[in-house]
Amino acid sequence: MHDKAVLKLGVAIFEHKVKSVQELGEILLDMQCDDLATGGYWLWDYQLEQVYYSPNFCASLDFNYNDFGNSFEGFNHSNNEELLTGLKMIDELITNKSNECFINNVTYYNKDNKSVNVICSGTVFYKDNEPTYILGTHKV
Repeated sequence: MHDKAVLKLGVAIFEHKVKSVQELGEILLDMQCDDLATGGYWLWDYQLEQVYYSPNFCASLDFNYNDFGNSFEGFNHSNNEELLTGLKMIDELITNKSNECFINNVTYYNKDNKSVNVICSGTVFYKDNEPTYILGTHKV
């Protein structure tokens, strides 16, 4: 599941002249990447500090598509400690300039504040040796 989404993201980044995380997220949606992750995916533009949340990501938490905009609001609906563990994994990948995948179990809370257990996996994409995008796929 994750490998296919990562491959499609790589194609989208390097074959399209993408101007925003929203545009890239929509390209991934057109490429049916949302079907590859049962809990959807998110795409973080590391340079612009913006996040795109796929429709399945929002639906898995009983939110409407675009409820979060391009802010980090979607991540605020998770267990802080578990989220921080994932962010530390991402920081470690960036520090080591690694394109390995991270895997983290995170408890998210839906609109009714009920817990949703998620396996999040993802990787960091680099351009000119600098982190550009971070893709996370969710399995619920």
